[in-house]
Amino acid sequence: MKKFYFFLVAMLVSIAASATSVYFENTLGWSSVSCYCWAPQVSTWPGDEVTETITIDGRTFYVYNVPGPQTNVIFSGDGAQTKDLTVSDGAVFSGNNISSIDPIGTIKDGVFTPAGEVVIKYAKIYIPVSEWDKDGCYIYSWSPSLFGGWPGKEMSKVTISGEEYWTIDIDSRELTGDTINWKLNYNGDESNNVEDAPMFVDGHIYRLDGTSGVNNIEIEENVAPVYYNLQGVRVAEPANGLYIVVRGEKVTKELVK
Repeated sequence: MKKFYFFLVAMLVSIAASATSVYFENTLGWSSVSCYCWAPQVSTWPGDEVTETITIDGRTFYVYNVPGPQTNVIFSGDGAQTKDLTVSDGAVFSGNNISSIDPIGTIKDGVFTPAGEVVIKYAKIYIPVSEWDKDGCYIYSWSPSLFGGWPGKEMSKVTISGEEYWTIDIDSRELTGDTINWKLNYNGDESNNVEDAPMFVDGHIYRLDGTSGVNNIEIEENVAPVYYNLQGVRVAEPANGLYIVVRGEKVTKELVK
């Protein structure tokens, strides 16, 4: 009997040690905080109300103990919600960053450590203006949600080789699935749903039937280059040498001969 008791205690200690907790700082003052988790799904939206809190250096954080091997969570309250967040033990998220997937820091053994600088690589996608010939363009996606709540994010217009495209940058870390559901909208007009389309890829042209018109190539925007020397000083007429070259939002190092 004693052996079984000690085995049970050891098992419970092991489970407690391997438990995963994520934290949320309710900086927006939601009247209540809920946490929905999935992959695999264990609850229905909006998930469980979070009542446990911890206060560190005068800051209060809501504590959600992930019930199992779930890999994703969303915090929500008062009709607002975070983006899809990746579970990482001790990760701290904030109401001030509900449109970001990055934690603001970590909590370990009751100590809050702010996150360091995050370097983000962006993917740029294009949609022909001929497919969406409106005065403006917003892109919205679900499963996964890449651009926040409705109506999503506004796209900008560029001209490439004489053709006009709507374009937007996407955090490459969020392009993890095989398919995506998305649509365009502007001022009450909406495109048809594009469901189970191939996941966005950097440099591809996408059409409203869900197909990608360009494969495995990088599109360079038709923008005049601006040259800087390696000290960051703009050069109007570059001579032979190595320069930092800016074309729109693209920055490269190029050798001028």
